[in-house]
Amino acid sequence: MRCPDLTSAEENRARERALATARGWRAEGLFEGFPDRVDWFHGSLPPDALARVLFIDYSYWNELSGGSRRPADVRATLESGALPGWVTEIGTDWCFELAARLATTPTVDDLIVMATPSLDKMVLLEGHARLSAVFVGGHDRRLTVNAYVGLSPAVTQWPCF
Repeated sequence: MRCPDLTSAEENRARERALATARGWRAEGLFEGFPDRVDWFHGSLPPDALARVLFIDYSYWNELSGGSRRPADVRATLESGALPGWVTEIGTDWCFELAARLATTPTVDDLIVMATPSLDKMVLLEGHARLSAVFVGGHDRRLTVNAYVGLSPAVTQWPCF
């Protein structure tokens, strides 16, 4: 839905049901320990902010970034050949394939980023493959990257942060 009515209780319940079914919203998995109160904003992330976004604290993305959790480090990690076997078995060709597809588009839409209110730390909730490909292809200064940004002082308590 491109124009959601965030004031609609019915639409908000539908979004929560979809998230609960797909991702365990408010109960488990990715959303265990997620803050109850989040202020949401939507807009474009400038290249300097984009470079500061980290992956969630999750083994696959930690390894793919060489331990830094920075999407900007994925290409160097891939080129180093230093990935553990379990990551290479999953496959990494998708990074270059998606980066090639992004070369023909002006915009990447709808990443979801969680951040502290001061924006001193920002962590990607959704869009890991797209943001990896942005940096693998060197598109971070050319593309417009739009994101939903959720701000919460309690986000530092979320285990994935």
